[in-house]
Amino acid sequence: MEMIVKIGRFAARFVTLAIVVCALPSTVEAKFVLGPNDRINISVLSRSPEGLAIPDPAVSGDYIIDPDGNITLHYIGEMHIAGLSPGEAIDLLKERFSEYYINPDVNVRVVQIASRRVVVLGEVYRVGVYDIPTDETALGVLAMAGGPRGSALLWNVKVIRGGLDDPQVLTCNLDKALKKGDYAENIQLMPGDIVYVPRTLLARANDVISKITPTMGLIIRSQDVGDTFK
Repeated sequence: MEMIVKIGRFAARFVTLAIVVCALPSTVEAKFVLGPNDRINISVLSRSPEGLAIPDPAVSGDYIIDPDGNITLHYIGEMHIAGLSPGEAIDLLKERFSEYYINPDVNVRVVQIASRRVVVLGEVYRVGVYDIPTDETALGVLAMAGGPRGSALLWNVKVIRGGLDDPQVLTCNLDKALKKGDYAENIQLMPGDIVYVPRTLLARANDVISKITPTMGLIIRSQDVGDTFK
């Protein structure tokens, strides 16, 4: 009987944990971030004697972000830029170049994205890594992965974005897209995203039941044997 009580407590904790995970705050805000091997164009404008704004050739041009996420610029040297959006990169460059220019006018343009791969995990038929086109969405990549399983919790699909040190977790309700044609939360994916499709609470509970049923059967049979010899 003590063993049955312990198993019941374990199952209760499992269900509570599942409910807490499903209740995490959600957001669909997304942004593109720069990554290793991306090619970007940086333009730093300086003033000519006539007062015209022209790109400074010493620092303006194309740069390829190295495998460590850095670029090397004239004047300021090596700078880590991976993980920043183009807008954030502009703000950082303005701050660094302010030592050499008065009110520097800086622009960053993405020329080429090196790799557009995402990882799909969880309740899909083909877990794996997929190359995606520029405008691919969460729903589209699920189709690439063979579609969601019957045990998929589609209203709580997670898109994990950014580095491991400070990941951004986005939540999208793909159930509305499939059942109601509401694509408002069908997030557009970025290179390096991880798409995770969790299991439904019922599927998780069934897993627990399937694991504890053999143990409970042994307990019941042992009790029956004990009753026989009383």
